[in-house]
Amino acid sequence: EIIKALIALTVSAGAAKSHPYLLRTEVILLDRIAERVLRDAQELQRKDQSAAENSEKFGRVPPVGQAEKAAETVEASIKQARKERVKTGEARMVEAAAIAKALRIEDRLRKRMASRAARQAAAAS
Repeated sequence: EIIKALIALTVSAGAAKSHPYLLRTEVILLDRIAERVLRDAQELQRKDQSAAENSEKFGRVPPVGQAEKAAETVEASIKQARKERVKTGEARMVEAAAIAKALRIEDRLRKRMASRAARQAAAAS
């Protein structure tokens, strides 16, 4: 936000939008945005895995829907970064999208585990 405002201020003060320093600033800005998206995605994945491990320690099925929410958050971050002109094929964006996909797959696995546990509990009673 601040960097964008400074770029706009510089251009409005008369600097050429194609000035090498401004172009480099925009590249750095897009790089930081992509880095933030990836870092946030990795953090959400780590938190989800930690919560799942804690649930499994106590013999419970990991919570269903938590990974799905994390995947939606990652995808929203990716969408916002694309609006800010980060390229879709950028390596960090691709990796963040892969993390979102892995989180969705993990949530589907948990749904199956939860329904299997429910069926086994119903059969036992």
